[in-house]
Amino acid sequence: MVVVVLGAEAARVRDALVGETVRIVENPAWADGMGRSIAVGVETVRLHGPDARAVLIAACDMPSVSASHLRALCARAEGSRRVASLYTRDDGVQVRGIPAVLPREDWPRLEQLSGDQGARPLLQHADTLTEFLADGVFDLDTPADVQRWRLAMH
Repeated sequence: MVVVVLGAEAARVRDALVGETVRIVENPAWADGMGRSIAVGVETVRLHGPDARAVLIAACDMPSVSASHLRALCARAEGSRRVASLYTRDDGVQVRGIPAVLPREDWPRLEQLSGDQGARPLLQHADTLTEFLADGVFDLDTPADVQRWRLAMH
């Protein structure tokens, strides 16, 4: 099951998803940060995907994420392990983040998220596996981010 959590520009995104096999839910508190969007998505999977063993959390603004990276995360998780994407910031620091696979045992904590607090605290646990994501630092939130990404890719 693919769940798309909408916030800003919900009507435009909903229109873009016409014909896709996805379950669409809206997060009315989207402006508060990604935490509540994660909670809404996980709750939807719990309610409508009773056999699901894990969730894969991804954002739509990370251009370096490919289908092969998502498949590698899922394969590494084997349905019951936590696996984070590992990427290197511009200052050389390695970061564990999304996209990530989180097992069902993590869902109660994920459903309590709010504000800007995402899944990062869970992803920092020592037992979290990682899958390297080249250029994973790119997160396109502003026109300046898009320009920086375009310059880096050429």
